[in-house]
Amino acid sequence: MNKKLILSLLGGGVTSLIASFTGLTLNDNISYKKKTSRFKKVNETFSKSLTGQFENYYLPSWDNDAIWKRMHDFLRDRWTHSNPYEKYPTFQSLRDYCYEMAEKDKNNGDCNGTWGWCDDCIRDRSWDNRVTQ
Repeated sequence: MNKKLILSLLGGGVTSLIASFTGLTLNDNISYKKKTSRFKKVNETFSKSLTGQFENYYLPSWDNDAIWKRMHDFLRDRWTHSNPYEKYPTFQSLRDYCYEMAEKDKNNGDCNGTWGWCDDCIRDRSWDNRVTQ
């Protein structure tokens, strides 16, 4: 009798455990979808506001890990006065910083091709062609 009781309790515990992990996965997926949807809107708004010298530039998609990794890898070639990896230890930290700034700087007032946050965050379309060749 005790064995049946123990097995039924264990079975219920395993079911609860599986259900809680499934719930976590579901919540993570919902959170990720909300985040990508929000950042897609940020990207669209930012891209529309790029004019003049920045017409051929763009902010890479938030969920394009490959290009953010490449951008992160190329940071060391562009920084001469300090170590960029102290500020952006991972490509995710670079990406999140860029999207945070794109969301804050609605009029691109702090966006400049030689200084400011855009220098690290936006890409010239010809850069993609050079990197893939």
